Amino acid sequence: MVMQKLSKRAGQPESSTQSPRYIVRRWLSTQVAARRAAGISRWFASGRSGDQAPDEHTLFAAMHACAYRAVRASKPRRTLRLQRSQWLCRWKVIRDGIIDLNLGLVYSVLDRFGRRDVDWEDQRSEGLLALMRAVDGFDPWRGVRFSTYAWHSILRSLIQLERQTKRYRLLFPVQHEASFERADGLEVRSDVDADRVTRVLRDNLGELTNRESVILGWRFPMDGSPGMTLGEVGAVIGLSKERVRQIQNSALTKLRQVLEADPILQ
Repeated sequence: MVMQKLSKRAGQPESSTQSPRYIVRRWLSTQVAARRAAGISRWFASGRSGDQAPDEHTLFAAMHACAYRAVRASKPRRTLRLQRSQWLCRWKVIRDGIIDLNLGLVYSVLDRFGRRDVDWEDQRSEGLLALMRAVDGFDPWRGVRFSTYAWHSILRSLIQLERQTKRYRLLFPVQHEASFERADGLEVRSDVDADRVTRVLRDNLGELTNRESVILGWRFPMDGSPGMTLGEVGAVIGLSKERVRQIQNSALTKLRQVLEADPILQ
């Protein structure tokens, strides 16, 4: 199933253990809202065969109704715990179904705005994560179409990914042009920077952990060979792409602080 793969890549549990978010609306507590949400959950669980998909407002309203019931039924009594588990499962089924219905948005944005100088798999992963965050944060009662909201969310994430990639290339210029690169108004000479980065890594001046050092070594090989993608690194060490990205960003922040304090930069 598509969403099971996405959950693993994003580091989210496949079981419905996370606390769902809902937007307060008085009618969410009604039995009508509960029956409608349960029906939509069954429709998604049955494979969505036959009938046309409900409109997006109905889908999101049902998702929020399930979240409301799951949170309100979170008291420790056994009956309420069972109800909470049931409504959490329904919430997740609807949420995953909405994401599946809108996967095309990610590829649409990639086709129009994807950058050739950024790894395609990294862009795809970032786009999928942005779509998941958009589903969680969307307010269907504000009069904005979800496709518009998600489109801008995905695009912002891709722009941010591109900016991060450019900053990484400033730290590891040996992988790129051997002359000059310009980014953020700073000219960087690759041979000098390569020596500085090598020294920082060799002497561990950034006080990197073993895991951080390994991930940077695989992602940005200093011998000029192609680096592994986030997905490849995660598959080897048993982590999600998002977790690998977080560790990588932490390590690069440490290195950046050391390099910015280097007197050669002055």
